[in-house]
Amino acid sequence: MLRVTGAPAGLELWRGKERLANGTAGGEYSFRGLPRGQYSLKADGKEWGVLMNGDVAMDLAGKVAPQGDWKRIIGIILILAINIGGITIIVRIWKKGN
Repeated sequence: MLRVTGAPAGLELWRGKERLANGTAGGEYSFRGLPRGQYSLKADGKEWGVLMNGDVAMDLAGKVAPQGDWKRIIGIILILAINIGGITIIVRIWKKGN
């Protein structure tokens, strides 16, 4: 689902050269059932790129909601910590064997 707030009147949702939706009133929009991929939001001569790879919330008056970015950063940090811990254990076992 793509949720857009702070949208100007006449917001349009595009995928490539195909217009998928055309809004008349400004404010808040919800687009459901969108497959993953690259989309564009256009209004008042401005264009915003949207990458759909799950639920996305955008505030066109501000920035994209950071919830997905923080999850990714925390995941990367945890994976690195586990890998470094595993390498440390392997090196200790290897040194004890010699």
